[in-house]
Amino acid sequence: VRLKVTPPPSMRPAPPADSSDDPRDWYGPLLAVVISLGLYARSLFHPLLWDDVLLVDRNPQLGTLAGLPRALFGSFWGGYARMAGQSDFYRPVASFSLWADRAFWGPRAMGFHFTNILAAALGAALLAVWMRRRGAGRPVAALGAAVFAASPLRVEAVAFVADRTDLFCLVFVLLFLVLWPRRGERASGARVAAALVALLLAAGSKELALLTPLAVLWERRFDPGAGKSAKGPAWWWTLVPVALYLALRMQALSGRMGIVLPAGAWSGIAPTLAMYGRLLLWPFGASADYGYPPRPVGWEWALGAAGWASMLALAFHPRSPADSRRAAGLALLFIVPGALPGLCATRFLYVGEAFGAAALAFFAESILPLRVAVPALAALAIALGTGVWARLPAWESSLRLFEDCARRSPHSPGAWINLGLAQLDAGRVEEAGNSLRRSLALAPGDPRALDNLAIVLGRQGRLGEAEAVARRSLAGEGGNADAHFNLASVLVRQGRTGEAAFEFRAGLALREDPRARLALAQALSDEGDHAAALEQYREYLRLAPSDSADTRAALAWELYRMGRQVEAERWSRAAAMDAASSPAALYGASVIALAGGNESDAAVWWRRALRGDSTRVGLASAAGDVVELIRSGRGGAAPHFLLGLAAERAGLPQARAREGRRYLQSALAGRFAAEAAAWAAEWDPRRAGIEAGAPAGAMDPARRLLWGR
Repeated sequence: VRLKVTPPPSMRPAPPADSSDDPRDWYGPLLAVVISLGLYARSLFHPLLWDDVLLVDRNPQLGTLAGLPRALFGSFWGGYARMAGQSDFYRPVASFSLWADRAFWGPRAMGFHFTNILAAALGAALLAVWMRRRGAGRPVAALGAAVFAASPLRVEAVAFVADRTDLFCLVFVLLFLVLWPRRGERASGARVAAALVALLLAAGSKELALLTPLAVLWERRFDPGAGKSAKGPAWWWTLVPVALYLALRMQALSGRMGIVLPAGAWSGIAPTLAMYGRLLLWPFGASADYGYPPRPVGWEWALGAAGWASMLALAFHPRSPADSRRAAGLALLFIVPGALPGLCATRFLYVGEAFGAAALAFFAESILPLRVAVPALAALAIALGTGVWARLPAWESSLRLFEDCARRSPHSPGAWINLGLAQLDAGRVEEAGNSLRRSLALAPGDPRALDNLAIVLGRQGRLGEAEAVARRSLAGEGGNADAHFNLASVLVRQGRTGEAAFEFRAGLALREDPRARLALAQALSDEGDHAAALEQYREYLRLAPSDSADTRAALAWELYRMGRQVEAERWSRAAAMDAASSPAALYGASVIALAGGNESDAAVWWRRALRGDSTRVGLASAAGDVVELIRSGRGGAAPHFLLGLAAERAGLPQARAREGRRYLQSALAGRFAAEAAAWAAEWDPRRAGIEAGAPAGAMDPARRLLWGR
């Protein structure tokens, strides 16, 4: 069949240099922004999921001045890398954006999602600008960007805060291509410098941008001035920001330049390419976790082959319109590296997909009348937008996301592991165990599955089995810090705090983890090594200076146990003055205040603790500390008053009256004498029989202690 092809836009006269001054040229970018904001506004109310938790919630230095150098000059994942080689990513632009979001918005997830949506809208708008500058008509440039803005393949990148790396990369790559002078075009030095800065920022967002100099060379083939003598900067100037980024990366990562790939990873390239081709041609029904290698079924192999054949034809067939070839070549340039061994994810198509949408729009403009091309592109954008609307609810919670992943990718061990974790967080312990065992059936000996199965068994009270599974995980991957941490947690529950401390230290030697360091401090405290516990609490607060008052209260308790009363009082007062202090922190502060003779504050904090301790979990321990204070001869009469308040909270009026009389015996005219006297007067001897007759097993630890059992 011989097609009559009209001259493509790139072969027509270029738009006038001042065409950007026409207000109508802003309709396309504005439409792309409106579509992006309208489709993704609902994701503002989604929580942080998956890797977002590692990057944001478990990074206590994020948003603090102490954390700024790490954001600019450290690994993107830092100590939160989940796999070998993940710590070799240097993405300071994305890291700084997370730091700035945390500093401005605090821990609220809405702020992080807002930044993602804005970056997505800006990327789609810049795509319209780039298409218009490459000769597309206004309607086609607008609708090409609209097709990209409405693509369901964008959902993962926009809804997933951790993937803002792709969003920012596209924004700065497009900004560079818009600013960089085309062959035969004169440009000011300021414009060239701005383009080079944009390229540096693109590389700092994601390593994929390092391919941009090749994009410049590819575009030169289609520039209107390609046959003229070169004007403006040479293309090799684009290597300057690339070299600068690589130098910064080498410095930040201590000379590491490569990324470690898992064994046997190369065997998954073919199925990954097939899956990507299928997604480009049919972007519906995507999964957020395909596992590696993916397992496309028959129709996906066929559709994948058709997708790649279409893209290659657009890029290299001599009868393909020139601007379609330009855009399709850029799409291939930025898509193929996403099939690197070891990874397969929809989000890796993000940058290339933008140019793929542009190639489709250029092709439609070239072979169809405008009155047909415009409605066709508009209908495609609407159809794709329905896919976005149907896909977004999966990101409303971890449970929904990983149920969706496990349903769409049942052969992915990682999908079942993540589903098990989500079920565990939701309290569905039995289901979590089943999901983790299904993951182990697909990948026997997987350390992550074993680690989390140990947690499940621990929750079920099967501590012996939990320890055996945790040790099996550790034997399979001794360099896995999480395996040490999980084994330590099981040992703590068994009361073997000394062994637990050893495992916590072994894990921390492999990877810093503030939560594990805090658990180590608690284990050392339980072991009675207060000096070592104090050291770990101080190190934890150095890593997480904005942490809650409870940690400061725990540090004060270690100081108190070591006899450093003045320091203990200073730290405990700071903790108790925090409105968010837990009952345990307030109990400890009360005891420390009593030991220092500060009866007034001790009573105030004790009353606050009793009001907040609805389950009386900490009451027995706190009352025991007060009893210990009395036996040591410290605290005067006030400890009896605190025990009376505790007895009142436990529903023991006889014990309350007894403590009131003991207070009066020690301080007849004391600060709390009137209230103590009222307790003694209110006691009804007939209640003694009721209290004494209660079976011991029916009394909680606080009641047994206060009643003298």
